[in-house]
Amino acid sequence: MNASSTTALATVLALGAMATAQKPEFTGPVPYQTIADSPFFGGGQQCPFALETFPGGDVSVGGWQIGGGTENRASIVAGVGVPPGGFVLQANDLGVIQLDFQPDGQGAYPNEVGFVWTGGSSIGTTMTVQAIAGTQTVSNQYELPANDPDDPADNSFFGVTWSQGIEIVRITLLPFAGGVANQIDDIQFQSASQPLLAPVPASPASGEAVGTSPTFQWASNPCATWYRLWVNDSTGNRLVQWYTAEEVGASSGICSVTPDLVLNNGGATWWVLAWNAEQGSGPWSAGTSFTVGEPLTAPVTIEPSGTMSGLTPTYRWQPVAAATWYQVWVNDSTGNRLVQWYTAEEVGAASGECSITPDVQLAMGDATWWVRAWNVGQGNGPWSAATTFTVGDSLTAPVTIAPAGTIAETMPTYRWEPVATATWYQLWIDDSSGDRLVEWFTAAEVGAASGECSITPNFTLTTGNGTWWVRAWNADQGSGPWSAGSDFTVE
Repeated sequence: MNASSTTALATVLALGAMATAQKPEFTGPVPYQTIADSPFFGGGQQCPFALETFPGGDVSVGGWQIGGGTENRASIVAGVGVPPGGFVLQANDLGVIQLDFQPDGQGAYPNEVGFVWTGGSSIGTTMTVQAIAGTQTVSNQYELPANDPDDPADNSFFGVTWSQGIEIVRITLLPFAGGVANQIDDIQFQSASQPLLAPVPASPASGEAVGTSPTFQWASNPCATWYRLWVNDSTGNRLVQWYTAEEVGASSGICSVTPDLVLNNGGATWWVLAWNAEQGSGPWSAGTSFTVGEPLTAPVTIEPSGTMSGLTPTYRWQPVAAATWYQVWVNDSTGNRLVQWYTAEEVGAASGECSITPDVQLAMGDATWWVRAWNVGQGNGPWSAATTFTVGDSLTAPVTIAPAGTIAETMPTYRWEPVATATWYQLWIDDSSGDRLVEWFTAAEVGAASGECSITPNFTLTTGNGTWWVRAWNADQGSGPWSAGSDFTVE
């Protein structure tokens, strides 16, 4: 997703030319105003570093802990100038304060650590700061001015920097005897520069359906000064735009912008990246897909449904708002017979009801059909519920003619009226001795084409009462109902 246009390139070059804040070198203790303004941390510039501050109301903040051992133990105290709920670290009798740092989630130690000296000897203090990493140590020594025991607020800021990562900082403040206990406060440390992370999109959320002019929101990145928003809709790319952190309200923690843009209905995707002058662009966020406009609904079918007599039915359904095409799918007893697109005009959707009569003759038997809507912005909607129907009337029960009543023949001919479309008939005969025949005969065998079916089975009836039935069958409709029983008596 790399923009190559001249305009986009010019924008990037312009942003890259913005002045980059330079972090001054730390030269020694200076009067302390605020951590944000301290020269050690670059005039308050916190990015692109992971910056943490102590005190925060806890004895273990940001991956460090107070060093152990008799010589290196420090006290946590409240005192003059300590914010409510805060505390300072006070040197032990040997004037030693030690902080043991632990790696962050990426296995990195801080490489810059800064402190404020908030109290100490009324005759001045010599301070030694050691930064230790494994077997290597670097040291700085400072002469701090005297503090009035009643007003230890004449604070100075000091720190230590080492590119290899600091595992231990040991501060020795002497002399101690007879003075105010040496204290440090507002401990800050920061790790080496990390790449800008991809912003986390919030809204429109994945799969969300929104209006045509949505507001885009994402979690702010404290190190970003600009953000670039990229939006595609169903017609392609619609927006590639830079916004300052101020324009999107990044200071609130959530960036928000509503571009002057009307998106087309259908599927859309957006991305965002962060930028600052020192690090350039971070990675794009993951693409977040959403839908512009409500998704197309499934059409509601009307007919055919149930049993129909024709072989080329008319298919009718309720129209779907915004649909410009419809696809009709029909299966009959032989399998799929139709998959066809029709425009909304072809099916008369403007009339309030869609209908189409395809020139496709269906086979008799069970059939099923579906329909779905489509438009260029939203694509395919869901298929309608399957609607089943039967092609052709169901086979009727044959009407028997003879034998009936009292008969003298013991091998009578069985006669009945033919059933249209029947290709086989099943004959069932009982006499006074029980079941005598249950047998299938083709329509040709019983002479159905002559207008009357007849067959003379080759067996002799037993004297007494009997009954016979017949039913029709074809491959499409299966078996029809049995005829009414025709009673007879053999004398």
